[in-house]
Amino acid sequence: MTAKRGKILRAEPVSALFERFRVHIVGTFPALEDQMCTFAGGGDSPDRLDALVYTVTELMCAPCTLGTLEFYKEMAEKSATRMAQGASYN
Repeated sequence: MTAKRGKILRAEPVSALFERFRVHIVGTFPALEDQMCTFAGGGDSPDRLDALVYTVTELMCAPCTLGTLEFYKEMAEKSATRMAQGASYN
C-alpha cells in the first residue's frame, strides 16, 4: 500500500462519521474546510486534513471512561445554560 492510498484509507471512516453527522466542527476553519472539500488523493499532503483525521481517529478509538462522559455532559449542560441565558437577553 502506498502512502497516498494509506491516507485515503485512514480518512474513509472519518469521512463516514461526518456524513452521518456524528462529528461536528465548532468554529470557522476556512483552510481546513478547503482541504476537506478538495482532497482527492493525489498531490500534496493536506496537513490540516491529516491532523483532523488523526485526531478524530484517536478520539473515537480511545477508551471512554465514565469520568470522561460525565465531564462532557457537564460541559454541554453549562454551554446550554449559557446559550439560554444569552438568548433571553436579546
